[in-house]
Amino acid sequence: MALNLPQIVQILEGDESILEYVTKRQKSKLQRTYSEELFDADEYNSTKYLSDRDKQLEFVLSPSNEF
Repeated sequence: MALNLPQIVQILEGDESILEYVTKRQKSKLQRTYSEELFDADEYNSTKYLSDRDKQLEFVLSPSNEF
């Protein structure tokens, strides 16, 4: 959330209530919602990704017998 000029002025003048309000708004926007996709993403971790990538790279770089 971008601050507008009046909010910036309030913060610079020492109004902590506007700063607390902005902080709470930012935190609420950053909260994650968990879904099946996130749990599935955990199963496909970096080690599995690297393994799959290595297999694909090996396939692409292997000499082909067919022309």
